[in-house]
Amino acid sequence: MPVQVLAKRRLNALLKKAHRWCWWEETREKLEKTLAGPAAGDHLVAACDVSDADQVKQLSETVLDKYGRVDVLVNDAGVIVQGRIYEVELDDWKTLMKTDLDGVFHGVHYFRPALLRSKGNVVNISSVSGLGGDWGMSIYNAAKGAITNFTHALAMDYGADGVRVNAICPGFTFTI
Repeated sequence: MPVQVLAKRRLNALLKKAHRWCWWEETREKLEKTLAGPAAGDHLVAACDVSDADQVKQLSETVLDKYGRVDVLVNDAGVIVQGRIYEVELDDWKTLMKTDLDGVFHGVHYFRPALLRSKGNVVNISSVSGLGGDWGMSIYNAAKGAITNFTHALAMDYGADGVRVNAICPGFTFTI
């Protein structure tokens, strides 16, 4: 079974168990591909480019208006750029950092007040590449390493307030 199909089945199984959930992707097309046939229920599906602070702020307001609370925030947006440093362009660096790293910052920043009220949970998706280096992936390693360390610092800053902050560091997988 292809990994993409397995991932989609697990996603749909998880969403069927959730009472209410919000899912966003950069574009409506990505949303439709990812969530084809989602579980029925009280759900919010929205397009949001996490590299754009204003869009994430608007999304946080929309979620709070609809549900009044946030219990879990999963920061899972990411892009990958491969190549040695002289093979990648400055625009590659900026695109990767805006999506992978700034996206995590925007999510935590704008959902933080709601997470503090609910004593919620933040799950940042990093990578095993954030724990060390890989050949030809220096800028991806830099972003994921920053996410891993940012997660540790957030856990220290907000743990006493009852907010749990963790990172998942998966290995290489195909995603949908």
